[in-house]
Amino acid sequence: MAVRTPCYMDSQGTIREYVTADVEDLAEVISDWHGTFTPVRLEVGGTNGVLMPNQNFEDTYFIAGDATAQAGSYVSEADTPSVETVTDYYNNIRIVNDYAALPTTDTNNFQYPLYLTAAGAGGDSDRELRAMTRQDFIDTFILPGLNKLAQEDHTNFLSGGRYFISTATSLPYATRVSATPVAVDSRADTSAYQSSQIPETKKQTIDTNYYLFKNTPDFADGDTSLMFERMPIYFDAGTEQIRGHDLDSMATLVYPFLQYYLAGGDANYTIDYNLNGAGTTQGDTYQNTFLSPTGSGYSTRLDGSTYRTQKFPTGSAVTNSSFNKNLKFTFGLAENINLSGTTGSPESFGGSSPLPQVGSPSNWVTNNGFNFLAGGKVEKTDYRDVAAPQLYATDQWCNVTPVQDYWIRFLDDTGATMSGTARVPATGEDYNTATDFWRVTQDFYGNYATLKIVRNSVMVYQQQYQPPSSAQGVTQLTTGGKTYYRGTSQTGSSYTQNWAIYHEENLSGATRVTANQGDQLGTWHPLDADRGFRYFSSSSPDSTTRFMQTKVEIADDASGSNILDSGYYRTVWSGSSQEVNPGLNQLTVNSVAAGLGTQCSAEWTISNNGTITAAGLGGGGGPTTVSGQPQTWLNYGTASDYEVRWQFTWFQSGAGDFTSTLDENSDGVWYNLGTTRTWAIQDSGNNINPTSAFGTVSIREVGTTDVLASFYCSLLCDQEP
Repeated sequence: MAVRTPCYMDSQGTIREYVTADVEDLAEVISDWHGTFTPVRLEVGGTNGVLMPNQNFEDTYFIAGDATAQAGSYVSEADTPSVETVTDYYNNIRIVNDYAALPTTDTNNFQYPLYLTAAGAGGDSDRELRAMTRQDFIDTFILPGLNKLAQEDHTNFLSGGRYFISTATSLPYATRVSATPVAVDSRADTSAYQSSQIPETKKQTIDTNYYLFKNTPDFADGDTSLMFERMPIYFDAGTEQIRGHDLDSMATLVYPFLQYYLAGGDANYTIDYNLNGAGTTQGDTYQNTFLSPTGSGYSTRLDGSTYRTQKFPTGSAVTNSSFNKNLKFTFGLAENINLSGTTGSPESFGGSSPLPQVGSPSNWVTNNGFNFLAGGKVEKTDYRDVAAPQLYATDQWCNVTPVQDYWIRFLDDTGATMSGTARVPATGEDYNTATDFWRVTQDFYGNYATLKIVRNSVMVYQQQYQPPSSAQGVTQLTTGGKTYYRGTSQTGSSYTQNWAIYHEENLSGATRVTANQGDQLGTWHPLDADRGFRYFSSSSPDSTTRFMQTKVEIADDASGSNILDSGYYRTVWSGSSQEVNPGLNQLTVNSVAAGLGTQCSAEWTISNNGTITAAGLGGGGGPTTVSGQPQTWLNYGTASDYEVRWQFTWFQSGAGDFTSTLDENSDGVWYNLGTTRTWAIQDSGNNINPTSAFGTVSIREVGTTDVLASFYCSLLCDQEP
């Protein structure tokens, strides 16, 4: 199955191969055949097919008012009937689809053109005439010909069979489908109304008729007429002779393939038409013209003893662009614009809580929103934990990768409400500006180093990590005065190289993006680059749940005069009024040794990085149970601002000891959490009693007596089996 070089028979009866130009010519002739045999066609009136949606060509114009007549005096201007407004609607275009399945006849391929096989070891003497397979025929003739039909210009001779609209009554190489117009634009003919003719005919208009045409090229007028003399040859199974196709037999062979591919059998080649949707405009734009200002001239006439009055339309012709209609043509996958959500039921996702900047408890960052990507997709993004957006879900604003040009506009949905929440104004984000910053694509497993993001010399993001050490396999590198780290992180048995930035931005391993956080609402932006909106703020957090809701519109022109679709998008997030987590869970570690002479231990740690962890070791492989860890005690802020104590309700040494850096007499003592604190016990003696420590852990702010959080902690070790 491949593109073949067909053969033809010259005037001397010699079989010859096509040259490249011949194959091109034959593919182009498919346009001629398509002009005659059109599987997806448009008709005006009748009952075939279905009415094209979104017609309603609307024509509004003015006509004279009713005339008056009375004896003795004229009817006053105020009492004379006013000019009338008339609106006509036209819905005449019908789409007819003559789809047919891919041909399955001619199973022996006798109708398909012949080609010469490649030379073998014996040279040209080994070449054979062979009939193309159906797929060979498709690849050689059909698909190249179909691609030529995709020419955007409806007047191009390669666009045979293309329909378009024109105000002309006849055009070269085109056929008017019907003498009935698809639409009429009428406007009052002010020059036709004469007071001397009262009562005048009420409707006197200047009419512009819009007709449907079909491109019908005549290849006999061009150079390709030479190709008609060398149509492909085929093997006539009935007479067992080699014959040449003629135009009619080739058309008969080709048309079923047009029915299949163009009428819907393959989305990549399907032809379709619509009004004011996706695709390229075909022909003239329908315009509704009328008179403005909508004046009303009062005229009088004395007819013998009869006094006559009538009002006539006045003004100059103008166009109302909101009534414009364009016939659109699509070839292949039609681009459909589809935005989600309504104002009351928007497309929504819950972004994360604000990100605290460690070391600056009064500052935090929330950065949630939606990105509309140039490739047709929509990202719900949350920038909380790393600088790169965290993808929550992907939808599409276009069903395919867009080829047509589109524009997008964001509007703050000021009337949106959400129970129990506070609405914040939407801000648009233009991702195609000169201002830039850098973001890390992945930080270390284990969170090492300090990550900062700076925009316009102002830090908008900071996450402080534990400094790396050589024992953790982290290598420090310095380039251009910038310090950063590379380390090996482990997940199970898998090791990966990750990068993190230390103290600076603009380094290797970061992804450069462009951004300009600011108000872009109400402006049309080209969608040739990623566009988005988000909420970005840096201030003190509180427990309020907030949301932002935006109306999004997409148009196919820079002025937004033709909006294709609109939708509503919402992002929701919550702050936290407490730096210290008030809801900490009970912590328990129980370790049991597997036999005499072994040792077991239990410990827990409250870290200055804001976490609580616990672990145990059962001697000799004995069982250990741990619950209530890990958990976070510090939501944001600085650990050294807080103190911790463990008040024992029970402490027992079963021939074991308390191995903490603090001793067992630390009961009731407050220790600053700028230093990581660990308590550990072990049991290694033969005493029947376990070593255990039970009690309440409390956390408070330095310099106050108010306990902000507490939990019960239980450690137990038992050496005996």
